[in-house]
Amino acid sequence: PDNVDALMGLAILEMNADPPEDLTEDQKEDVRERAVASALKLIERAYNASPENKNNAMVLNHLANHFIIRGELDKAYTLAFLAYQNTEVKKMRAESCFHIARTHHMKGQFEQAHKYYEYATLYWPEYLLPQIGLGQTLIHQHKLSEAIACLDKVLKVHPTSYEVRKMLGCVCARSG
Repeated sequence: PDNVDALMGLAILEMNADPPEDLTEDQKEDVRERAVASALKLIERAYNASPENKNNAMVLNHLANHFIIRGELDKAYTLAFLAYQNTEVKKMRAESCFHIARTHHMKGQFEQAHKYYEYATLYWPEYLLPQIGLGQTLIHQHKLSEAIACLDKVLKVHPTSYEVRKMLGCVCARSG
């Protein structure tokens, strides 16, 4: 009942469950909100199950993501930084760096965001989400050809990504 991996797995399944198709949009949104609330309870349970779980990078990264979504950037930063400090697993560190970068990015601290997006890609080169953020910070630095290269990496794996295609189109238009 207090296995952190099991609780986190259940939370992830809960968050990613699709509502039934026969519901109205309002009903679907209500189902999604309840699923997120239920998942958060499972994550909280994992976090509180034992003292060592308060340093579990997987739990801390999920909480950091939650607080980013809620706009509580200082909490998110603290949790992501703690996650980074408490793991040697490169992919986990990459995720922590990504969350740290996002907090800086949302605060308009583009140099710091750039640095942590870069760290994330160094720890886990195949992790595409930091490539998008890195591309955005490169655009901010007017390094358009480097930004194009980052966004191209994402499109090679997700060629139909509307958001990335739109960004890439804007950058290409700006670069001539």
